[in-house]
Amino acid sequence: MYDHIMPILTATEDCPAEGQCGVTALVIQDVYGGAILKTKTGSKLAF
Repeated sequence: MYDHIMPILTATEDCPAEGQCGVTALVIQDVYGGAILKTKTGSKLAF
């Protein structure tokens, strides 16, 4: 699974959390349930 996910993450040295919001949202939803919402922040989506 790690090898499948890593190419789609966009983290950089300057911003190591970049691209993590979708993965984090899925983990939180799996543990607590609920809906995943998204919003556009600039040209990117955040969950």
